[in-house]
Amino acid sequence: MIQTLRSRTVNDGVGETKPAGNKVNLLYSTEVTVKHFKQVFLGFALASFMFVSAGAVAQTALPPGGILGGGFSNADTFAGDTLVADTGLVAFVSDPASAFSGFARTRVLKDVDNTGGFGAGKLEFVYQLFNAGPDLIDQWTLGLFSGVQTKVAFNTLLGGTAAFTVTRAVGVGHKIDVDFLGGFATDLIGGTNLVVYTDSDVYSTSTAFVQNFGQASYAIYQPIPEPEIYAMLAAGLGFMGFVARRRKQQLAA
Repeated sequence: MIQTLRSRTVNDGVGETKPAGNKVNLLYSTEVTVKHFKQVFLGFALASFMFVSAGAVAQTALPPGGILGGGFSNADTFAGDTLVADTGLVAFVSDPASAFSGFARTRVLKDVDNTGGFGAGKLEFVYQLFNAGPDLIDQWTLGLFSGVQTKVAFNTLLGGTAAFTVTRAVGVGHKIDVDFLGGFATDLIGGTNLVVYTDSDVYSTSTAFVQNFGQASYAIYQPIPEPEIYAMLAAGLGFMGFVARRRKQQLAA
């Protein structure tokens, strides 16, 4: 005997009509699950897109992977700029300790004369590195700069060794890599002096890395994204939460 599967419809109270019956309900539940999975996925995609887009827009001053040659210099005297913070000289020792050691300094200033072009009063960061040897230093990594526009310059007035290239790395953290062709030799007078102009009004602490055959790290100041970027991410995550709550309500009905 052939059984005929009869179905009937029942309003679920939230504006949708669903079929009744165990087998048909199973099909309906699967359909609803797939539909809401798509909604949650779209919400997550929206949140990710907004956050990544904010970071992508913020990189336009120095394109991802863009390289500034060692000849790019700036003679900003910092006259009239306002000193916001200064780490003073911070000592570092590599691991292994026999490789090299040195000192570093970070100063945060308000770019009153708008040398960086991001607007008067935006933050600029002066990073100084001094190598006490005995080994050369190949690379100096500064970060994090995610979601922040930057322009990078070697300050010729401060003297010292200019790097061969500066690279705005692509990826998590968007770090700035300073590479020394042939190595950065011992220099406790001029060091190397890098100025990073930003569109940020806020700074925090981060970590810099110095390396050759050994590696050392020390604390620096760095810019952080403006609050609007975090607000965009929060909006996307809030949308995901709304979709998830709606799905629970519909499945419980």
